[in-house]
Amino acid sequence: MQTPSALAGRKILITGATGVLGRALSVTLAQMGAELILLARRKSRLEELDDVIAEAGGTPPTLVELDFLRADDILYQELAGALAQEHAADGLHGLVLASGLHTGLHPLEHLSIKDWRKIFDVNLNGPFLLVHQLLPLLKQAQGHLIGITAPQDNMSHAFWGAYGASKAALDALLAGCAEENEKTLQVTRFAPAPMPSPIRGAVYPGETLDSLPPVQNNVDQIVALLERPLSPAGRI
Repeated sequence: MQTPSALAGRKILITGATGVLGRALSVTLAQMGAELILLARRKSRLEELDDVIAEAGGTPPTLVELDFLRADDILYQELAGALAQEHAADGLHGLVLASGLHTGLHPLEHLSIKDWRKIFDVNLNGPFLLVHQLLPLLKQAQGHLIGITAPQDNMSHAFWGAYGASKAALDALLAGCAEENEKTLQVTRFAPAPMPSPIRGAVYPGETLDSLPPVQNNVDQIVALLERPLSPAGRI
């Protein structure tokens, strides 16, 4: 008889759910019985992911179309209100910030102001607004906030521009959140290992993606983090 997963019935929200990492994580967690709320900017891709989860025998997720580039403060408030009403008894057990945007490596003078703003909206501003609204639900459940950051040595080098700056800022935001809520919330800043993805291809165009370790390696690490009970030793 198979032992039930520790994440069965856990309510976990994933942003960037249709990206490479978010998609693989969503399928794995749904197969483990987690009750997922999946956020992405395109409804069609969410529905496609929903079909994949159904074919894999996973728990049906809740799909939320939300674009960090276009959502205003009211949308975040409305989402938090709906989740608070639906999960009033248990709160939110997990929030994984898996969304990310990179437009390639550029010297600063070639980085457009439009791209700078778009990257910060997806990598920092949108995640902040979401966390700001959902913290009460996460703390209610003594949940786990996981932010996908980037290796520290990539954040302050030439040509990494807006991506490096936005991920460094997200890292700092999560570090502060961890200290502020160490008794009621687990916070992890997770820098994934190299994996095949559009972002990886954009910054290492000469690399063969097939030669990289599979995305599932990072998924397994995130799942293990979500299974940890709340403890200061469990924060990264």
